[in-house]
Amino acid sequence: MTNPLPGILLIIIILFVLIGILIRKYSLYPSFLLPKSSNITVLEKDNNKANTDIEFLISAFSYSFASMNETFYLRKRDLKVIGVHMFDYSLVSECKSEYNSGLDKDEERDIKEAIIANEKNYDTHIFIPRLSKDERIEIMQEFIKSKSDNKKVMESNLKDLIKSAEEYNSEFYKKGIKAGIEMEYLTNGVKSKNVKSEWRNFYRDKVKIIALKWLDQQKNVLQHQV
Repeated sequence: MTNPLPGILLIIIILFVLIGILIRKYSLYPSFLLPKSSNITVLEKDNNKANTDIEFLISAFSYSFASMNETFYLRKRDLKVIGVHMFDYSLVSECKSEYNSGLDKDEERDIKEAIIANEKNYDTHIFIPRLSKDERIEIMQEFIKSKSDNKKVMESNLKDLIKSAEEYNSEFYKKGIKAGIEMEYLTNGVKSKNVKSEWRNFYRDKVKIIALKWLDQQKNVLQHQV
């Protein structure tokens, strides 16, 4: 009788690779964190040295502060934003042959460089912070104040988000609230697509101000190091 174990193991490996690709692809740019335009372009150029994708930087700041799925770095030599997913560590491990990131060679090289720099403590990359709980709450409060409709729904959602940040449990999970104050939930139950779109634009515009201020600070530090 033929041993079915090798075939089962092969199927498990294939499923692992496919799941890794899907998670790597869709967790990096969750639907709510996608740029307003579908065309992601390099928006910051300075003497051919800077290469910062501002929309990606905004997404890095916006990422849930409680999630460990993704870590973001700013590479010093060209100010490029690099996102490292938890599965990407397979690229520098012994099992790398079993992992397909779905990225091209240049992207994989950038990610491996960031991982090694972090593990070896090289002074080549800067960890990109995420918005704090207070910053997220303040932005949501500003948006609610600016609206005359759907106030009660959004105020109730905000209360739930604040409570979830204090002590996250299964009840919040059942409501569809993810840990780390995910901003999308603010308009949960709001039927108007316009309000959802306005919130997305409002939020990203606010985060952009914070992200660009941080980026300018990093530029100033690096210029004084030259």
